[in-house]
Amino acid sequence: MRIPMKVVLYLESLHKDVIVHTQDGCMNALDTLSNLELLLSEKGFLRVHKSYIVQIDKIKRIRISLNTKFLLVMENLDTVEVSRTYYYRFKERLGI
Repeated sequence: MRIPMKVVLYLESLHKDVIVHTQDGCMNALDTLSNLELLLSEKGFLRVHKSYIVQIDKIKRIRISLNTKFLLVMENLDTVEVSRTYYYRFKERLGI
């Protein structure tokens, strides 16, 4: 089943599965998070954690967390952490 990119909020790597989160629910992807990062990086998606890729336009709110981290509240109100490893890349991409 193909999922239109415009409905994808974020992708999550959980154990050996990649879960695609949309406003309407979740489904498994048949690819690795690393491959999806390469495919989606030019289409408004950004890796923010070793386990997460988010669609930038689907971020509802950005909260500052401790230890050089951000918490992203997505349109479906799920929270995704920006890890320290990806902190500066995230700030640069968003211009903050």
